[in-house]
Amino acid sequence: MQVSDCKKHKIINKKTKIHLRLGFFINMKKLQKSLNICYNYQKYIKIQWRKNMDIIKNENNGCLTIKLVGRLDKISSPILDEQLKTELEKDQDIIFDLSDLVYISSAGLRILLATQKAVKAKNKKMTVINVKPDVLDILTVTGFVEILNIEK
Repeated sequence: MQVSDCKKHKIINKKTKIHLRLGFFINMKKLQKSLNICYNYQKYIKIQWRKNMDIIKNENNGCLTIKLVGRLDKISSPILDEQLKTELEKDQDIIFDLSDLVYISSAGLRILLATQKAVKAKNKKMTVINVKPDVLDILTVTGFVEILNIEK
């Protein structure tokens, strides 16, 4: 194979070198090391993002209290959704304690609305308590104050 062929095609050489279209060679070990560093950093960041909300559950006399701590957003809402699916199978009232919830996004609002509908279909009650003023502003602007049973 000649140099002119190398410029036209992308070639992966078994001697741990990648050939780019411009004809430059990069040592595969250095590239792999830098990619691993980037991958591990992204993995670390995702883990940190996923830890931005804690869910504390407490069951008393047929009533489930769920305390949300942190941010309920696009990243953390699937975790809450999975846990709520298993809890909704039980026939019980649900109380959301939002005293330590700092932020709620539209994904979090969707979960609250879906939970309200599922609980109402079973003739049970869902209550939201201890809402911080910032979160209450979001609930007010979006109209969820009229939909959800909110106690202060």
